[in-house]
Amino acid sequence: MNISYVNSNKTTSLPVELDALNNKDISYAKDFSYAKDFFLYIETQLKIAKIFVDLEKKYQVLLQVKFFTHLLI
Repeated sequence: MNISYVNSNKTTSLPVELDALNNKDISYAKDFSYAKDFFLYIETQLKIAKIFVDLEKKYQVLLQVKFFTHLLI
């Protein structure tokens, strides 16, 4: 599975089967790989949410500036 990071050209290719600490149990390795993929997905979603929150803050400041400028005119 390839995962792209937000605002980056970096991609990571995660193995489907991991040999975690020389554990030959394939089902455990798949669960671990799934958990890692899921964590990266959540991390990417949080980065996207942060971008939108930052844009909203900038937009609110812009509206406040326009409003107060209008009052001064």
